[in-house]
Amino acid sequence: AINRQEFPEAIGHLQQAVELLPESVAARASLATAYVNNMERATYLRTLQEVRRLTPVTPEDFLFKAQAESFDDPEGGLKTLDEALRQRDATAAHSTIAHAIRSGVYQRVALQMGDLAAAERAIEHATVVKALMPGEQYPLTASLRAHLTAAQLLKEAGQAERHRAALAQAERDARALERFPTH
Repeated sequence: AINRQEFPEAIGHLQQAVELLPESVAARASLATAYVNNMERATYLRTLQEVRRLTPVTPEDFLFKAQAESFDDPEGGLKTLDEALRQRDATAAHSTIAHAIRSGVYQRVALQMGDLAAAERAIEHATVVKALMPGEQYPLTASLRAHLTAAQLLKEAGQAERHRAALAQAERDARALERFPTH
């Protein structure tokens, strides 16, 4: 439901997961992410505090915690993401979910910190996800956001040609998203 951007439905499923697995950092962090995406900031912040009180155990705990943290504290999310990558085996580190989360975390770091290198990393990871999930809404949205963020930073850096290229890719992603009912 999250990948389809159906956040109220995702929240319902994730609330059940948290009830069944109250100590799962991954479940609670995913719920926090669903809240922030559903524009429920106060509930997101409350849930994020609950996440921070739990101890991550699995690589997925670190990965989903990084994603949830990155909306409030992109740099902190990036640190947790680094820990997630230290925890994961070589195959899992290259999973679609890992790339998707990394794209979002780097995009938020780029946006908040004005970090062009982070924007470029966001694009790299979004491109991988688009290749692994061709024509799907979530990777197109991630790519659109990453390219728009990069375009702004490239404009500020006076890199007109790269700015135009990033905007052109963002436009292609936006057009591809037109076929989805919500985007």
